[in-house]
Amino acid sequence: MGQQVATKTAIPLLASWGWDDRIQAPTSKVIENHKTLQNLRWEAATTIDREFKDVLQFVAPSCDNFHCHSSRIAMLFIRTCVEIESCFKSILSENHVSKNRQKNISDFSRVELSHSLSRFSARIHGWHQPSFTFLPFQDWTSAVNLADGKAPSPSWYKAYGKVKHNILETHKYGTFENLCHAIAGLHALLVSQFGHDGWGPNRGSIGFYHAPEYECVVGDVVEVRFPPREECRIIYDLPKTWDFQIEPFNYS
Repeated sequence: MGQQVATKTAIPLLASWGWDDRIQAPTSKVIENHKTLQNLRWEAATTIDREFKDVLQFVAPSCDNFHCHSSRIAMLFIRTCVEIESCFKSILSENHVSKNRQKNISDFSRVELSHSLSRFSARIHGWHQPSFTFLPFQDWTSAVNLADGKAPSPSWYKAYGKVKHNILETHKYGTFENLCHAIAGLHALLVSQFGHDGWGPNRGSIGFYHAPEYECVVGDVVEVRFPPREECRIIYDLPKTWDFQIEPFNYS
């Protein structure tokens, strides 16, 4: 993981450790704009979540069905990855990363430096193998050149690159396995960005697996585990107040 750093500045568009060891949500813009972004992300994610639940009516949540594919699964896979890309672009833009060119997964991997995404895991409710967890950004765990954009691309994201350019001929890459990893990745990214709490109506712990470290944030299908402090690349050690200056995170 490399040396862990504690900082009181340079908070990216995510949350910071504080209050009962959960992450809160300061940002370099006014709080109203931050909450507006939260709401927009929540609306998009809940729509994806509802469509995913529809898929689960026809494809049982099991590792045995990982190779299942269809045009409907492929379309939802694309939609989910588009939302993931939008989240990454928002984080980089908020922290003043250049907007002069199109971003790709190499650029997105730099967010691992601030968000420790490789340490997030997720579970899908009703999974036939109860102990199975998804680690959508695990490929970035040992990456040492994140700032240079040389981190490996997750396999499910590579598949997305094939499907989105020619879905008619490559929808076989839009598998149930890749969709599940993308869904888990979106949920993990949202938790890393906005925290567990304060999302839409009736947010809170569901605990399908009786594991208190896993919680639902969007919908009622996917639970996310936020990594403990000792697993994170950076600890945001901030005062428990909003009246301090937030600076952009330096991804270089």
